[in-house]
Amino acid sequence: MIDSSLSQKVSPVSQVEACRVNPSFSIRRFALFTVIFLAMFISAAFVFLSKSTFGVMFASTICYSSSIVLYTFSSNRGLPGYFFRCPLVQHEIPRLARLHVGFLVALFCLQEIAIRLLPLLPKSWLPAMAEGISSYTLPLFAVGACLALIQIFKSRSFLGRAHKVGPE
Repeated sequence: MIDSSLSQKVSPVSQVEACRVNPSFSIRRFALFTVIFLAMFISAAFVFLSKSTFGVMFASTICYSSSIVLYTFSSNRGLPGYFFRCPLVQHEIPRLARLHVGFLVALFCLQEIAIRLLPLLPKSWLPAMAEGISSYTLPLFAVGACLALIQIFKSRSFLGRAHKVGPE
C-alpha cells in the first residue's frame, strides 16, 4: 500500500498528475538510464563472448534485467515513461519485482533445457557461429528476447493500469 500519510494528503487523480508533472529530462534519470543501457550492451557482449555455460547464464541475467528496467520505465516509441518517484509506480514495485523473479526463473529453466538439448540437435539445425561463439548463444538470446518482450508488456500494463485506476 501507499504510505497512509501520502494517500491522505494527495488524491488518486492528483497522484497521477504528479507522476506526469515530472520534467521530461533530468540529469539523475539520464545518468541512471545511461548506466543501465551500458550494462545491457556490455553484458550482451559477454553473452556472445563467454565460452562457459555459467558465464552465458550470468551475463544473460544482467542483460535481461537491465533491458527490463530500461524498456519498462523509459518512454520510447510513443509509450509514456514511468518515474521511479511516482507514488503509483512505487506501489507497483513489489509486484513488478515478483513478476521479474518469475521470469528470471523461467529464463534459467529455458536456458538449462536449451543447454542440455542443443548438443543433441543435428549440426545443420544450428546456425554457423563465428570463432569463439558457442552454438547455443544465439538461440538462448532469442528465447531471452521473447521472454523480455512478454515481461515488458506485462509490466507496462501493470503501471498503466495503476495510473488509470489509482492506488488500490
